[in-house]
Amino acid sequence: LREHYGTEALQRVLKACSGQSWSSLRDRAAVLLLLDTGVRTSELIGLRMDDVNLDERSLKVTGKASKQRLVPIGNAAALALDKYLRKRPATYADCLWVSTRREPWTNNGLRMCLKRRFQEAGVPFRGVHAFRRTFAIAYLEAGGSAEDWQEIAGWQSIQMVQLYTKATAGARARRAH
Repeated sequence: LREHYGTEALQRVLKACSGQSWSSLRDRAAVLLLLDTGVRTSELIGLRMDDVNLDERSLKVTGKASKQRLVPIGNAAALALDKYLRKRPATYADCLWVSTRREPWTNNGLRMCLKRRFQEAGVPFRGVHAFRRTFAIAYLEAGGSAEDWQEIAGWQSIQMVQLYTKATAGARARRAH
């Protein structure tokens, strides 16, 4: 079974990020974007201010082999990102994510931050990549097509979608029947 997060666990994590400090708003926005988009860690960390389009509810992400794609974001993630941006320190004007030391977030910085939030929530941390699997499962269970998920995820092959969602494939097939 591939690691992913359940709804109750995620609600507890979001509650742990419910403060009004800029770092709480940042953490909540990051969690919601990971859940809502399925972007890779490096894609999230690599976002710049001009990659965010809240009016169109989209992010321009740079994936593997420096390929760029537009990824849609939902209302809750867009609202959380907007709240973070309003309180975010202006130290690094071009860098979207800023650490508590006012430096650009790194992959490890994101991982450590999420690990702390999960610990506060009393939820086992299964890694940042588990958000990608969680998104894939939720997307298909909500009726999204595998081909559309492949496009959003930036994959060349449909086999990756099947690999990510194998854990719930049987239940989805029974429901569809």
